[in-house]
Amino acid sequence: MLNCGESFVFLEEMGYISIDFRKREYLKLKLISHYTLTILFLASFGSSSFSQVQFTIPLTFIDSLNRTETIWFGVHPNATYCIDDSLGEYELPTDRCWGDVLDAAFFDVRSGSGACMGLGIRIDLRPYTNVSQTDTYKVSWCGRYPITLRWLSNLNLYYDSARITDLFGGIIYNVNMLTQDSLVVTQPLIYDLYIRTWGPKGPTSVSPEDKNIPAKFSLSQNYPNPFNPATTIRYELPKESYVTLKIFDVLGRNVVTLVDERKPAGQYEVEWAPNNIPSSIYFYQLRTSNFFDSKKMLFVK
Repeated sequence: MLNCGESFVFLEEMGYISIDFRKREYLKLKLISHYTLTILFLASFGSSSFSQVQFTIPLTFIDSLNRTETIWFGVHPNATYCIDDSLGEYELPTDRCWGDVLDAAFFDVRSGSGACMGLGIRIDLRPYTNVSQTDTYKVSWCGRYPITLRWLSNLNLYYDSARITDLFGGIIYNVNMLTQDSLVVTQPLIYDLYIRTWGPKGPTSVSPEDKNIPAKFSLSQNYPNPFNPATTIRYELPKESYVTLKIFDVLGRNVVTLVDERKPAGQYEVEWAPNNIPSSIYFYQLRTSNFFDSKKMLFVK
């Protein structure tokens, strides 16, 4: 006996049925008497199985030197558990934690021969199968402690439940990601965490993936401005790019380099809290291979 999905495929091939899965609202049954009956495409038929739920969630790391690194997790109907080049996932090069650097990546929660994420990935997308699925992501990092992790404050629009915990069952860190949007890790012996999600939102989700990806390059005015002791600089990348964000004084001298690395497409913010510099006008410049912009700011002691 054919199951429900196979039955509809058979009827469609025979010319008795016409289904528009893109709309997922109605199906038309063509009767032999040439009358057409339109009926609802009921949820009990499994409309959610045909939905195209997809999104990426930014997870940003900030260390004590105000360096930032952003990685992404989420779901996609065409994803597999392993690395999907077509979705922007790729294995990172060899150990990136030599020296005084900030780095973060997702790793396979499995070990041994079943592991398939190699030396880590910046984007970890899981296959979307249903509205009650559960997923576990493992994230690891290196950098100057304390390390602050930040995520979307409206994560409840994407998941019914999400928690970030240590690898010991949440004994040290156990945070509800739907009620908090950050976690500060103070213990250098903790450099791995689990993100456990349940219930990715269905077709009514108000924040699909493309709303996370900017339409164009942009550099925003820092805020606050004038500032003391710190200010935040925001910028957007419509595609993966090698980015530099530098601060210059009025004589054109490089005061500090805030960003100098490859970044995935997304929205970013960097905090600058200068030390031992005079009150003055400063300039911050964002540069990629396709974009350049510079803005002025005022530091007042």
